[in-house]
Amino acid sequence: DAERDQGDALRSLAGVASRMTDVDFLICDTTGSVLLTTDADLAGKTVVVPEDITQTVLGSERLYEGRSTVGVYEQKKFVVGVPMTGEDGQVLGLVLAVMDGTALMEMWRSFIGLFFMLSAIILLIAFVTSSVTSMNQIKPITEMVQATRAYADGNFDVRMQETEDAGGEIGELAAAFNAMADS
Repeated sequence: DAERDQGDALRSLAGVASRMTDVDFLICDTTGSVLLTTDADLAGKTVVVPEDITQTVLGSERLYEGRSTVGVYEQKKFVVGVPMTGEDGQVLGLVLAVMDGTALMEMWRSFIGLFFMLSAIILLIAFVTSSVTSMNQIKPITEMVQATRAYADGNFDVRMQETEDAGGEIGELAAAFNAMADS
């Protein structure tokens, strides 16, 4: 009963994962025989994973990534295989995740589209921020130019506004201008 309950739980978990990700899972024993699959087209069929995939997953590499027909599909699909281990660390079999290549390409296209959209937004924010910052930094210089023109036109009562950065170069220029206007 405990084995049957674990099998049902595994079937349920694989089914949920498959529906959420559009990935089919093949759960195999150590010989590569498929014990459970979420692919409805393979249900009830005797399927054995090719030995090269089984050996790669169960061998020293412990991972298979690549395109393969897995011995059952007409067209190659993207396949990722990992070993399945028990609580004691003993290898019980392997799990293959099989994804159609078009789904993978759609995912990458979506990611690239999102990347470019976010890049454009970030550049726009940077441009606006830079423009606002530049306008704030140039404001005292613009005021100084206007005051200089007014002084040159004979308006000797012109005064510059004190800036927050009175110790900086702009503050020094404003103080010098005001001192010249006082004399």
